[in-house]
Amino acid sequence: MRFIKSALPLFFLFLHFNLSFGQACYHGTYHCRFVNEDYRVPKRVKYEFLPLAREIWEDPDFRVKYPNLEIGYALSAEEAAELTRSNPSLAEYRHLRQCLKKSKLHISGRQKADFRFYTLEVLYEPLVLRLKTGDETFYFVGNFFGSCSRRNVFFLGE
Repeated sequence: MRFIKSALPLFFLFLHFNLSFGQACYHGTYHCRFVNEDYRVPKRVKYEFLPLAREIWEDPDFRVKYPNLEIGYALSAEEAAELTRSNPSLAEYRHLRQCLKKSKLHISGRQKADFRFYTLEVLYEPLVLRLKTGDETFYFVGNFFGSCSRRNVFFLGE
């Protein structure tokens, strides 16, 4: 009886660690590079993060149209306008300030088109990213500050 009393807690502890699942990474870095037609990274782009209304990104149709926001999608100007039409506040994005600060980014600015976004694994707060290179403007939607470490390349052009 004494053996069972001392072994039983160890047995449950063993079961707990063998049957439980933890987080994969907690946080990471999303290295996102934007290249032009000749595979060069533009030296300077203007960027701006545009918020989506919560009711848009929580809508099941949105998740069907954009099922893998961890990678991101290129948008037309019309699609970007539709997603940001309600002009929501960035205050709805609880972790954006922290992620921007750790990414050394701002809501808008100029930099080389080679971004490293600080990510939080369980964060799901999609944004539209507007990039301007000279006369051209490009739009992308993605969960730039969510999920684990990953890499992606977007082509700026047709």
